[in-house]
Amino acid sequence: MNDVIFYTEFPQLVKDYPIYPAKDYKRKWVKDCAANFIKYKKKFPNTLTAAKCPGIRNVMESGYIVQSWFDFTIETNGNEYEFTVEYSDGFQEYLDSIGYNGLLINSFNTKFSPVKIPTYDKLGSVIKIWTPYHINIPEGYSLSIEPVHYDDNNVFTACRGSLSSGMNVDFNVHVYWSEKNGKVFIPAGTPLCQVVPVKNESSAVKIEVANDDTISKIKELQQDKHNRFQL
Repeated sequence: MNDVIFYTEFPQLVKDYPIYPAKDYKRKWVKDCAANFIKYKKKFPNTLTAAKCPGIRNVMESGYIVQSWFDFTIETNGNEYEFTVEYSDGFQEYLDSIGYNGLLINSFNTKFSPVKIPTYDKLGSVIKIWTPYHINIPEGYSLSIEPVHYDDNNVFTACRGSLSSGMNVDFNVHVYWSEKNGKVFIPAGTPLCQVVPVKNESSAVKIEVANDDTISKIKELQQDKHNRFQL
């Protein structure tokens, strides 16, 4: 059995904020592209759109989406490293009701950390969002942790990572935060990252000259791709 299993001690989270297939996450910009594609294709037959690119679509739809399981607000004040966190009224009562007493949000402050994770033009603290999951990954597989690819949201971006096979007792989403001087509300249900099971095997990459049959097949697929749009 090659299933990656997310375990939680809190049944309500499975019901309210499940981990779901990435192909079910619909981005607004893709819907806009579809509407505009239909509109402009009539006037400009050679209209192109990135939303039809198979490389983009494949990565957007790979794996699963991990959601935020609580509301939170992060406020920054222009300082390169500082931020504060606020939670919704009544949230502590909810945590008490489900018996959760773990951490919620903290950070790696790269000003003081001996490990200088590059934060580029983002906030200098990498924000760490805790999730109440333990993950069992089968032998021969790993779990790639990735940002939500081509997301509508540009407030934060999940850091890439990977979990090895076996029982991983902690699963936390580390994010680069873009807003360095402002207040941002993140509602429960916001996609935090994509997770993609990966089989640990390598394959060779070769370059070959295409023969006539291969060229014919390529042209057929190109024609099909340029004349339809799939949401």
